[in-house]
Amino acid sequence: MPVVDFTTDVARVHSQLLATLMSQGQMVGAHDLLIAATALHRQSAVLTTNVDEFARVPDLEVIPFREPSGEA
Repeated sequence: MPVVDFTTDVARVHSQLLATLMSQGQMVGAHDLLIAATALHRQSAVLTTNVDEFARVPDLEVIPFREPSGEA
């Protein structure tokens, strides 16, 4: 898994996203907000078990993580 830098451009997305979610009363956790801003900036999806929280983020593609069933 590559490490992705938190750049000034990502910080700008983060601040805009924070303002949007606050104005809508739809806040997410601080770390999730950093992840969401990074994904939006990189035009990437987020794979998560926390779908309800990330689903509040406008324009973010959220992929629900499901445990493998163990069947071949």
